[in-house]
Amino acid sequence: MAAGSNKVAAVHRGFSGSTKNKFRNPPMWEIPIEIKRLMPGVPILCDPSHMCGNRYFLQEVSQKAMDLSYDGLMIESHIDPNHALSDSEQQLTPKELDKLLENLVLRKHETDNVLINVAMKEWRDKIDQLDEELISITSQRMNIVKEIANHKKENNLTILQEGRWAQMIESRRQSAEALGLPPELFLKIFEHLHQESIRMQTEIMNSVELADKV
Repeated sequence: MAAGSNKVAAVHRGFSGSTKNKFRNPPMWEIPIEIKRLMPGVPILCDPSHMCGNRYFLQEVSQKAMDLSYDGLMIESHIDPNHALSDSEQQLTPKELDKLLENLVLRKHETDNVLINVAMKEWRDKIDQLDEELISITSQRMNIVKEIANHKKENNLTILQEGRWAQMIESRRQSAEALGLPPELFLKIFEHLHQESIRMQTEIMNSVELADKV
C-alpha cells in the first residue's frame, strides 16, 4: 500500500501462542476487528483451515467470520483428505465443503426496517451514555491513584502492594459473578487499570528525584 498498490487484502490465519487451545492457531478476533477499524478499505478473508488445524471446528470458525463481516473464506479442500500430502486433518472433501457453505447463515449488515433501526438507535444511545459515565468514573479513579502515589512517596511506601492487589481481584471477581457477568472480562479490565495505575504512580514517585539529579 505504501508503494501505491490498491490491490491489497488481509488473510486472517490465526496466531501462534504458548497457551493450550482447541485451535492450532487461536483466532484472537480482536486483532482483525482492529484492522477493520484502522483500515476499512482493506478486504479481510478468513482461513479457518490453517486456524483450526482440523476439520471439526471449520463450521464454527467460518460462521464467526461471516458474523464479523469478513469478505470471504479460504478453506482447504481435497478429493481424498486422508491421502493428502500435507495438512490432511484440516481438509474437507468437495462434498463436505459444499455442505459447510450451505449451512452458513449470511446475515445482513443493515436493515431497512424502520422500527428495528429506531430501536437500535435507542440502545446505542444508551450505550454511548454509559460509556461516557465509564470514562468519567475512570477519570475519578485515576485522580485518586495520583493522591495515593503522593501519599506513598511522602511515606516511602512501595508502589505495588501485593496483598491489596490480590484482595481487589478476588473482590471484583465475586461482584461480577454475583451479577451473572464473566469474571474473566473484569479481570482483563482491572489488569489494564492496574497497569496504568502503576505507570502513573511510578511517574509521580520518581519525578522529583529525577529533577534533583538533573
